[in-house]
Amino acid sequence: MAEDKNMEDSVEKAKNKETMSGLRELAFNTKFANFQKFNPIGDYGIYGVIMEMGYPQACVTLACFITGDASIYFSSGGGMMGGVGRETVKNASLNFVRSTLNFITNFKKTDEHFLPQAGETIFYILTKDGLYFAEALTNDFKTKTHVLRPLFAAGQEVITAYRLLDQKK
Repeated sequence: MAEDKNMEDSVEKAKNKETMSGLRELAFNTKFANFQKFNPIGDYGIYGVIMEMGYPQACVTLACFITGDASIYFSSGGGMMGGVGRETVKNASLNFVRSTLNFITNFKKTDEHFLPQAGETIFYILTKDGLYFAEALTNDFKTKTHVLRPLFAAGQEVITAYRLLDQKK
């Protein structure tokens, strides 16, 4: 019996990982045309930002869009979606997306999106012209001098908004 339960748990975890991986890809493949009516930001036409943080056991993906929608995916399975329906999450998400305009000159254009290694954070900005990225060691954000620290902090505000909602349950 215990073996059957362990097998069921393993199958469920594999399905969750597959689902979360698919949702991550969906976030990266979201097109500019879907967001034109929401007034993308600046000359770049920024319509979304994805922040990914690598941990020893998993990767956390935070995807936010100009609509105020925000989702968190865990590579180990699970996550939170539908933040646009919660005012605190929506506002934090919009702030995170808008704040990218201040940092995009520190980013490089790319066609790829890899998961970060443990201890690494990668930011991706989705624009009308394509994908831009910047990366740093997560520990570097502990110092107030890292150029991307305010962007990291804005992303953490979205995660905190979700966490506070979860605590109210």
